[in-house]
Amino acid sequence: MPTAKELGLNISYVNMRAVVGAAELSPAHQAWHINLMKQVYETQDWQDFVRQNALEPKFLTGNDFQKFLDDFEKLHRDIMTQAGWI
Repeated sequence: MPTAKELGLNISYVNMRAVVGAAELSPAHQAWHINLMKQVYETQDWQDFVRQNALEPKFLTGNDFQKFLDDFEKLHRDIMTQAGWI
């Protein structure tokens, strides 16, 4: 199977991973989950996992996370448009 570059697509692609919750979560539940994930994010085990797997860590919540998702969607639309897929 050819790579994107071999197909003439000059792109660099990163596979995004995220933890998201249901839209109807109360602010208190949102805060609880954000706090939990922040605690996990700050552990040495997590930092070791990130390093060992060459991950690019970002801890984003609220409007910052929404902007990241919006930008990520635009990136994919641009890539797919350039490739003629949409």
